[in-house]
Amino acid sequence: MPPHDRALFSAQTFLFGETSQNQLSGLLLRGLSTEAGDRFDNATAGGSSGWARAGADWLNGDDPFRATDYALEAGADAAVGPGGRLGVAIGYDSADFSDSAGGSASQESVHVSLYGSEAAGGAVISAAVSYAHAWNRSDRPTGIGAVTASWGSDAFTGGVQIAAPLSLGAVVATPMAGLVVSNVTNGAFGEHDGRLTGFAVRATASSFTGVEPYAALDLARPFKTAGGTTITPNLMAGFRYDQAAASGGDQTLVAADGTVFVGNRLNLDPNTAILGAGLSARKSGLTGFVRYRATLSSNWNDQSVSAGVRFAF
Repeated sequence: MPPHDRALFSAQTFLFGETSQNQLSGLLLRGLSTEAGDRFDNATAGGSSGWARAGADWLNGDDPFRATDYALEAGADAAVGPGGRLGVAIGYDSADFSDSAGGSASQESVHVSLYGSEAAGGAVISAAVSYAHAWNRSDRPTGIGAVTASWGSDAFTGGVQIAAPLSLGAVVATPMAGLVVSNVTNGAFGEHDGRLTGFAVRATASSFTGVEPYAALDLARPFKTAGGTTITPNLMAGFRYDQAAASGGDQTLVAADGTVFVGNRLNLDPNTAILGAGLSARKSGLTGFVRYRATLSSNWNDQSVSAGVRFAF
């Protein structure tokens, strides 16, 4: 008989992968025009800038499971050449997870990233790479009690994006397309609880690589107040194919008697819609923003709210 709640570890891997992808996607947007909502790093502007953001993310699946993640991130960038920028970022995430089978888990992670952009003609080409490490803990129900495990995960994520901002009267329309590639690796681990040794399992080391193409359209409308502040609301809609949801996180488990169980993973729809809304306010060298983002699929969704500031110097 397969272990109870055997998809718990796959769900944690999926959470880590989504967190890493979303963080990198945000960095790819930083090269776009100040006028495009919360994407406040102008690729053609000189000088240097620093920024910071805080946010919360809610990941829900129909299996069902639920995860809540809280994030802090900060970075700095500088002009390179006539139309480029190059920057670094560091961030911290703390997440809690639970599912309908009674399983629970926690995950803390840190990431470091490099990002940059180059204005080429009417387009902006962006690229970013990131490394993240996560500390995982799980409490899996066996039917007569819970067993505990702890292990580490690593994620290498990279992406490229091309965008072409267009002025349509007072509205800035920005079509964009990109590709994010992520590799997530879990170390081998074993569950433990002295009273339930016969129900604990071992997990072999695992790894998967996901390729996520996407395309979206952002619409922004800047308004300038009498006091010189530029206020810009924006809306975004698009599509992403999430291979991590389709094929990632398959965890092989080995029971105490040596029986091997494969295919212990979530079964999620990789086809997702991307929706978003934001509001930014900019005056002189200081910009603030709030934003909402949602990834919606037939059997899971990921929604986030964040706020941040950017200061030029």
